[in-house]
Amino acid sequence: MKIKHLILAFGGASLLAACNLDEYPYGFYSEDNFYKTEADAESAVNYIYDAINYIEYSRSIVFLGDMNTDDMEPKGDAAAANKELDGWKINNFKTNTTLGNFYKYSYITINRANAVIKKVPGMNIDEGRRNRFLGEAYFMRAYMYYWMVLHHGGVPYIKVPQDKDTDDLYVKRNSTPECFQFMIEDLDHAITLLPEKIAGSSADYGRIDQCFAKAWKAKTLLLKASPQFNPSNPYGNAYWEEAYVAAKEAYDFCVAKGIALT
Repeated sequence: MKIKHLILAFGGASLLAACNLDEYPYGFYSEDNFYKTEADAESAVNYIYDAINYIEYSRSIVFLGDMNTDDMEPKGDAAAANKELDGWKINNFKTNTTLGNFYKYSYITINRANAVIKKVPGMNIDEGRRNRFLGEAYFMRAYMYYWMVLHHGGVPYIKVPQDKDTDDLYVKRNSTPECFQFMIEDLDHAITLLPEKIAGSSADYGRIDQCFAKAWKAKTLLLKASPQFNPSNPYGNAYWEEAYVAAKEAYDFCVAKGIALT
């Protein structure tokens, strides 16, 4: 009996030694194996929008614009970061969590847009859908930089996906004029690629179309012309005419397409 038990034990040990228990990640997605279908492309675009839904980002747009004015005051139980913004305690700006989250989620969104811009053009999918996905990505990149430039002036304008494990994340800061130039270029790309008007199922409502992209281009040009960026010549600079032309074009286009501007 002892010999029998030894044989069974030895056989079991041999089987365990012979088995490879390493697990193969069958469900792992990467840039190389994800962008295959139209559904993949749409998911990637939806992923761009996802980051701006984080409460740490969506609230910060309001906080950064109004917290340090007479329009808004922090609640008694507000976070310390918001009280710092209200008091313009600039010595704490490097550690201010509201500023940090705004910056972080801006570049998360931008990086996701860059991934779509890089990968979707080579996909074998319906051309109209491919163009729409790319148009949304270009628009979202410009949209995020609008808020970044509004609050920070010139920032690094990144046009390719970044990998924190392999890429140098210390990117040189672009000037404010360069950022405006890149934003307008992105919006022009978006306008060329987007459908004139969203027409589809309710799942498509809220997506970017040419009307909204044209209107946002006008808004971007108004910011470029504003006294904030032209303190020496706030109302006589040539950018106002540029903004007016874009705004009129957006208005005429949207009215012609039967889109209410409210």
